[in-house]
This record gives sequence, structure tokens and C-alpha cells, in this order.
Amino acid sequence: MNQAAALPFSEVVVHGDLLVLAGQAAVDSVRGEVTAAGLEKQFWWILKRLESLLGEHGSGLDSVLRVECFLARREDYGEWNRLFETTFVEPRPARTTLIAGLVMPELRIELQVLAARADPDI
Repeated sequence: MNQAAALPFSEVVVHGDLLVLAGQAAVDSVRGEVTAAGLEKQFWWILKRLESLLGEHGSGLDSVLRVECFLARREDYGEWNRLFETTFVEPRPARTTLIAGLVMPELRIELQVLAARADPDI
């Protein structure tokens, strides 16, 4: 069973020229298992997923306006900062970072974004 289809929320909400994406974590939506170990590997898995979802709706990482990051461990903050800085170019999106318990103990990071649709006709 596709785990994502069973969840009681929308993965992407389109509101005018805005895209609101639900939180993304490095979890295989079919098996319901964490796909990668460690913050950096989970980050890159999430980033590919975000790129895919944004692309399906006429947008991309360069149209991200806001990033909300949930970290499982406070000590990952420096690495998160480095990954954010090397991924998003100026002007960088607004950002919030929280230390939080995530839904699976192996998860180190979850990201949710708000983006503009670069091509609102899609």
C-alpha cells in the first residue's frame, strides 16, 4: 500500500501563485521506511523530492520563498546551516529551524517549503 496515499493531508496545496508543500522526510512512501542514514544523506533525498514536487507544479528550488526545518538533534544545526547555504542562492528563502521529535527515531531532518509557481500555467 502507498503510505502517502493513506495520509490525511495534501502533499501540495496550490493557492493562486503559491505552492505550500507538506513536510518531507527521507521516508520511502511505499515501504514506509527511512531511506538514508545521517543528516546530509537525508537532506539530499528530501531535496530531490522537493525538486520533483515543485517541478510537477511549475516551480523549482529557485522559487522557494520559505523553508521550515525540523531537526531531531541540536548538534546538527551547524551542518544544516552549511547545507542550506550551499543549496539556496541569494536572495535565500526566509527560514525557521526548530529542534523537534520526528515521527521515526531514525529521522534527523524534515523540511517543508512555501514556493512561488514560476509557471502558473502548469
